Amino acid sequence: MGKSSKQRPDRKANIRPALILSLIFGIVAGVVVTVASGGGVYGGMNFKLGGIAFLIAFVAGLVVISLLMMVAKENPDELGSGSGVHRSSELSDEELNRVERERREGDAPHSEG
Repeated sequence: MGKSSKQRPDRKANIRPALILSLIFGIVAGVVVTVASGGGVYGGMNFKLGGIAFLIAFVAGLVVISLLMMVAKENPDELGSGSGVHRSSELSDEELNRVERERREGDAPHSEG
C-alpha cells in the first residue's frame, strides 16, 4: 500500500527521553540506598538493597513518564468533527440539538396530500 503523507515520528526518538530520565532516577536511588543502608560512607555498602532500589525507581519512573507522554499526545484533526457519533466539541449543546433536529427533519418521510 502507499505511504501516508504524514510520517510518524521514530519510535526510538519517543522512548529515549523516558529511558534516560528513568535511568537517572534509578541510579540516584540505587546510590543513595547503597550508601545509606550500610551506615554511610565509612560502613559497608549494601549492594543488594541498592540494586532493588535501582530497579524500583527505574520501573516506577518509566511508568510515570510514559503515562505523562501518553496524556500529552494530541488527537488527530479528523476527530471531533461532525454530528451524531462524530460530535464536534466546538459546538454548544444548543447548536448540537439544532443540528440533530434538522437532520431528523430531513430524514422524515414526506407525505403526499
